Amino acid sequence: MIRFLFDPLGDWHDDLVLKIDGLPSMALVVDSHYLSGFLGEKDEEEVSDVRRNVVLRYIDFVQEQITSINGQARFIAVDLSDQCVGGLLVKVGKKGLLSVKYVWSNVLAGYEVSFKSDFESVNWKEEREWQLSKDAVLEGLNWSKRTIAGSHE
Repeated sequence: MIRFLFDPLGDWHDDLVLKIDGLPSMALVVDSHYLSGFLGEKDEEEVSDVRRNVVLRYIDFVQEQITSINGQARFIAVDLSDQCVGGLLVKVGKKGLLSVKYVWSNVLAGYEVSFKSDFESVNWKEEREWQLSKDAVLEGLNWSKRTIAGSHE
């Protein structure tokens, strides 16, 4: 299962958690700062409801990527920082499970990339790998959206 947790009291930095429930489990704290630019939108002001909406649009994007995945590996950016870009390299593996790897590169910076960026030529450094059910991943993303949309300061 892949989930996102959001800190509505944050300030675009260290306010989003990627949680992967698998073996080994992982929790990664990231910034939502560059998400609106990544999604091709204009920069947003620092208001929690605006940040929450950006995060919800981002999770919609992640769901679209997972839903439409086919035989080719797909990179889903998660950690967009000034120093590096990290994310999930996802492809359909054995028995229809998703092969999910957490990868990163310090050749890119978060402000340089968008959902339209070509990530195929990047030499990723791999950290962890999971085999996850597509249904469980989508269920976790739906849970994230419901939880974030319902959270209040």
